[in-house]
Amino acid sequence: MKQPLDASDETELALLVGRARGGSAGAFEELVRRVHSRLRRWAQRLTGDADDAEDVAQLVLLRLLSHVRTFE
Repeated sequence: MKQPLDASDETELALLVGRARGGSAGAFEELVRRVHSRLRRWAQRLTGDADDAEDVAQLVLLRLLSHVRTFE
């Protein structure tokens, strides 16, 4: 099981979010790369199905892309 985020991970993710909010596609891509597997595991626990979990993860990431400029 993956360990919770430490302070440096949280700081790095916050910096990526800030850059993505500013319009950096590269920062958003790196953010997705960093959180996708964690998000998929969370969705797997909720849905109990790997395919559904991937769909949920993708929908969450699409929603984030649509709203990244207002994400806090």
